[in-house]
Amino acid sequence: MRRSRICSCIQILSVVFAATAGAAIIDDPSFFDNIPHTFVDFETRDDGSPLPLEEGQSAFAPLDEYFEVGFVAFGMNIAWEWSADTDVQQALTAGATPTHRLRLFPDEGGDYGFGFVDGPRSVGLFVTRDTRFAPDPMTISAFTFSGDLIDSVTVTSGLVDGVAGSIEYSYIGITSDIGITAIVLDAPNDLAFAYSIDDLRFSQVPAPGAAIPLALLAALAQRRRR
Repeated sequence: MRRSRICSCIQILSVVFAATAGAAIIDDPSFFDNIPHTFVDFETRDDGSPLPLEEGQSAFAPLDEYFEVGFVAFGMNIAWEWSADTDVQQALTAGATPTHRLRLFPDEGGDYGFGFVDGPRSVGLFVTRDTRFAPDPMTISAFTFSGDLIDSVTVTSGLVDGVAGSIEYSYIGITSDIGITAIVLDAPNDLAFAYSIDDLRFSQVPAPGAAIPLALLAALAQRRRR
């Protein structure tokens, strides 16, 4: 039921968007400070209830766990984790909200990432990479509802915010003047377990001159709540 509603939103909105977009890279969470946005810290479930985890524990999450918040995972399994690794905890303390993060376990082959129900204009997230197991940085790409690439960024050294032992961490994202339907995460499939995310932020606020009717987004949001 939830997945069919996502598809309906995407099909309806796909006729609204053009194939091109003005886009820019987000490299700091302060980008969202003065605009209304959704913030997901993965410290709780989507209903705000606490995660029953202790240090060193993890638990797989449903792909549609955060549908009511506005996004779903695809092409992978995801798990909440309270890591006992001191490097991970140092990275989270320096750049995100401790104590939990979201681990990524992509399926073999195909794209994986997060799809957004209401086409936010800006998406940012905290990313970690364990350099012991993942020699290559992650590439993050944003796509429109019609499947066109908006922009893509690879988290190379110039975008790394800091290093804690073997863990590199960054806050990275993309902002666009048209809606983002998906953020696709690209890393070697056999090494993807070495990547994680935290502190996901996204905003529906359009850039000046954006063409999407806000009334349509409101109508779709109302339909989803019924």
